[in-house]
Amino acid sequence: MQSGVSPKLYPHDTKLLKSLSSPVGLPRYTPAGGAIISGMFVPENTFVNVHPLTISLSPEHFHKPLKFCPERWLSTSIKDSTSLFHRDNLGAVQTFGVGPRSCVGKRIALAELRLILSRLVWKFNLEEVDTPFGKLEWMNQRDFTVIERQPFEIRLKVRQLEGVASAQREIYTE
Repeated sequence: MQSGVSPKLYPHDTKLLKSLSSPVGLPRYTPAGGAIISGMFVPENTFVNVHPLTISLSPEHFHKPLKFCPERWLSTSIKDSTSLFHRDNLGAVQTFGVGPRSCVGKRIALAELRLILSRLVWKFNLEEVDTPFGKLEWMNQRDFTVIERQPFEIRLKVRQLEGVASAQREIYTE
């Protein structure tokens, strides 16, 4: 390694790339002549990226980032200045990437997620299961470019829809 060059900026340092602890984003390399990134000069042809998991779990962007708080994503939590999540930077989470190489299927994936999750929540109550896979700890999963999914157990119980006419109930039980 050349003296005076930071190991994290050394071009094509395969040991460094293998030691990264969180999933890496899409590969990007600095252009010919190098580039200034966050006020630092980065030599040309240097692998650079932003680690999505690291950003998503950063206390700089989120209040209690390691805690499961789905209400942080509600627009009312962001608009309400008394909310604990008012200052959360939801834009920091870029699951589908950014820029010209971001996921082309983002819109259809989000539409499918909304449909599937809304039907799931409409029809079932979700409960924690008291098993090792039911108590899956996010921070103890091995990670790669994508996360290795382990089995995850939940119990689904058919929800009793009170006040919904039987004809409407049949629509939602297909």
